Amino acid sequence: MTFTISLPPSAFLAEGVNVLAMQGFNRSLSGSSDFRLDATLMATGNDGAAPVITSRTPLPGTLAALTEIRVVFSEKVVGVDAADLRLNDRGADAVVAGAGGGDYTFRFSQPPPGLIQVAWSEGGGITDVQGNPFDTEAAAASWSYELADTVGPRVLDQTPYAAARIGRLTQVELWFDEPVGGVDAGDLRVNDQPATSLSG
Repeated sequence: MTFTISLPPSAFLAEGVNVLAMQGFNRSLSGSSDFRLDATLMATGNDGAAPVITSRTPLPGTLAALTEIRVVFSEKVVGVDAADLRLNDRGADAVVAGAGGGDYTFRFSQPPPGLIQVAWSEGGGITDVQGNPFDTEAAAASWSYELADTVGPRVLDQTPYAAARIGRLTQVELWFDEPVGGVDAGDLRVNDQPATSLSG
């Protein structure tokens, strides 16, 4: 038979030395030669140390792609939700727990190129199994990536449109899918002749 005491030790133990006494009763002396008492005492103490991040993959820096971040805590943690990890103040889409309960992979859609600030939701409930909360404001709890723009701009629209039949061509308008720089009038050529002026 097992007895478990779920009260905090302060409810039944005094500061200093405590004596634990146990007594076994045999209901009948006749016909019971195998009576024995085999006791074990187990206690789990509160470590008092909050979980911290011991590693993150990828490491902070410049990346060509970013769709998942793996975070390893110093101990098993509970209460981890996808929205706890924030990228530019947007929560992750999914989280997968690894072995041991301290290893989590957060997945999300690729953010736009540029600076990606990684932080934790202030309202998150990440704790270790003892209830010590993860400090979302700790220095190692936030970091950043620079997501490189590896895709060149595309022409979204143009006037006149391609293959249009026109009587005279004095102007061409182009719209790109993102801001562009370094554009000169001579970059556009019609029948191998450069444009003479540029605006925009």
